[in-house]
Amino acid sequence: MVHAKRLVLRAELMGFGADIATINIGSYASELDLMRNATDLVCPKCKGKAEYHPSHYECCGVKITSWQSLLRVKKGTKEPIEMPKLTKGSGEIERAKLSIMPFDEFKKYVDTTDPREPERFVTATDETSAKNLFKLLVAQEMDKTAILLTFNDTTEQKIALLTTTISGRIIVRFIVPKNLLKTPKESTILDRKALTQKDVEEARLFLKQIPKATEETLTVTDFRADLLPFAIGKTPKGEKPVEKVEALAVIMAQAKKKKEKK
Repeated sequence: MVHAKRLVLRAELMGFGADIATINIGSYASELDLMRNATDLVCPKCKGKAEYHPSHYECCGVKITSWQSLLRVKKGTKEPIEMPKLTKGSGEIERAKLSIMPFDEFKKYVDTTDPREPERFVTATDETSAKNLFKLLVAQEMDKTAILLTFNDTTEQKIALLTTTISGRIIVRFIVPKNLLKTPKESTILDRKALTQKDVEEARLFLKQIPKATEETLTVTDFRADLLPFAIGKTPKGEKPVEKVEALAVIMAQAKKKKEKK
């Protein structure tokens, strides 16, 4: 979790330290905490408020050792919360519905990352999948279109963007559903339509003055680095962890060779 609220962007320009900009950082928008704000935990027997003790809850002359044993109801009522299972059997692969939306239209909405779900990397399982992923992502980039996935995950519906990182890795980024968003906070949007040719030239010249990042830039030296030698399953000293990276074109080529051998 990032605790900093304000940062000064600083760079070495022409041999001198220069403050480029002062920015505020924080959550733009988040998902409504419905379990906290729209439900109550009550005694499963009488549906009244159970008395809290440091080690347990108590109601109807019974000690309840965990909050998980309480009954969750809709706030202000005694109506239990129902969370029906949306997915099929555990052995069946869930199908995600694909849809697209032009960037210009997508900008009207808030694409806040779901804080409960980290970005997930994507790998193609076969030649056909690799080909279709390749076509989708190339078309997305050329046509400036957002690719949306919607699917069921146990008791919740998930909405995600199929996209790529700056390094070109394919990812699925989960976003908070529009109707579950808290009121968005202040943010800054880059309006490229307002750019003039002079702005572009000045920006490029300015960028060239910023020092180049190196591998060291991507490495931390805080207390966590000191703990690395004690980590379970650590990489042997002097060796770098090897990441298995496969390009979609390579997957398709390998599949083609296998077919030719047959």
